[in-house]
Amino acid sequence: KCRRTPHFKSVGQNLAWEMSSAPFEKMDVSIARWTNEAKLASPDLVDKYQFDHGTGHFTQVSWAKTQKIGCGVVVYEKNDWNTKLLACNYGPAGNVITQRMYTRGAPCSACPEGTRCKPESNTPYLCA
Repeated sequence: KCRRTPHFKSVGQNLAWEMSSAPFEKMDVSIARWTNEAKLASPDLVDKYQFDHGTGHFTQVSWAKTQKIGCGVVVYEKNDWNTKLLACNYGPAGNVITQRMYTRGAPCSACPEGTRCKPESNTPYLCA
């Protein structure tokens, strides 16, 4: 309920929690873990999503109809342990049972009006 907005009635969320006795060197490790779930995902999920244990972070990250992503992170030390909590919200939410994750095809072959591939960017194969 707290994640809903006037613009998005349905908001997805990925959470990552990590503890370490050493300082955290990189913040992208949690996101890499989410995307590495692709190795476990069945190709059938693309055309008709069904819950598949162990792949929900990846499928949310990959959901084509998501328009906005917002992330926040907190890192703190307590009792000689470093703790990191990362939360990312996705609007509108993905992981909708029986819906298509994305349309198969060549990268940027069906960009929405007003968007295009940007080869010079960090995400050259995504419409932006």
